[in-house]
Amino acid sequence: MAGAAAFVLPRYYADDDNPLLRRWCDPQFMMTSNAPWPLVLYGPSGVGKSALVETLAARLDVPCLRITGSDFRRQFLEAAKTRSVSQFRRRFTQAESLLVDGLTWPTDQVALNREFVQILDEHLQQGRPLLVTCLNAPWNAREFSPQLRSRLSSGLVIGVQRPGPAARNAMVAGILHQLELQIHERDRDWLVKALPRTAPLIRQRLSRLALAASSDDNPHIPDRAELRQQLFAQEEDQASAASQDLPQLIRRTARYFGQKTADLAGKTRRKEVVRARAVSMYLAHRQLGIPVRDIGKVFGNRDPSTVRYACQQIASRLEQDAELANAVTQLATRVESDREARLCCDG
Repeated sequence: MAGAAAFVLPRYYADDDNPLLRRWCDPQFMMTSNAPWPLVLYGPSGVGKSALVETLAARLDVPCLRITGSDFRRQFLEAAKTRSVSQFRRRFTQAESLLVDGLTWPTDQVALNREFVQILDEHLQQGRPLLVTCLNAPWNAREFSPQLRSRLSSGLVIGVQRPGPAARNAMVAGILHQLELQIHERDRDWLVKALPRTAPLIRQRLSRLALAASSDDNPHIPDRAELRQQLFAQEEDQASAASQDLPQLIRRTARYFGQKTADLAGKTRRKEVVRARAVSMYLAHRQLGIPVRDIGKVFGNRDPSTVRYACQQIASRLEQDAELANAVTQLATRVESDREARLCCDG
């Protein structure tokens, strides 16, 4: 399938926050007959699940068929409509390895659940590598049938957390070395704390620091004041870009929940509106990285603490509420597609 190039990590830094992932980053272990497939990585958006499974798939010794959960569902529905399900199934069962990123679909998809179980069974019986990412632990994914939850839980299921302090330190040191960017030792700890918490964003910020350093007419090691100034400028650029995506996010969320866009920024406390408003705030903060104070201004000048509480409520309910998790996953995918489309146009 055509698409953007995957972000493959040259190295994955796992610390005590992600101990099991150390083992799975060893290609020799992945290819042993004892490897407990399927490997299921779950966790909130932005922790690097997609980048990690792409990295693991790239290290396999066999070709890998990659597909998103939404594309799998769409293609299955098209195959059912054209009575070509057997050809659809053959494509997946004959794959030497399979990666499904963002596995989710609406509840009560009986035929879809049954089809995916058949494909899973074929891979598991043949001992073929199978990698899956999803938002919630499979045993809590109520949109899946009991049979599918059982199959997904039968291998190794790992909750992926944001990298802890040790991993962040190692990650920053490795990227600085790759970019040949020198930083005063006294400023290293400060820089690690000042950077974002995910590998792609850390690399992006450090790459821009390295570019600024290489274009300087007077090459030198930047001090903390210069680093702070450059990082602040990057945050302003990111906030400006994210603000362009926020109106579309609000429109999409309102449409998804069957509400009026104006009501999400209004004062109404109807349950349906409050739910849609909270999801919009959560995605604006987690997906677009917009500060809570700026989100509050857009949503009727609400206090930052109100936005923060809404985000916490959504995050705490994702593992128990399959319908909500499915909504957040689908909307997050659409928001990311909107952002990619805008960046292509801007470029």
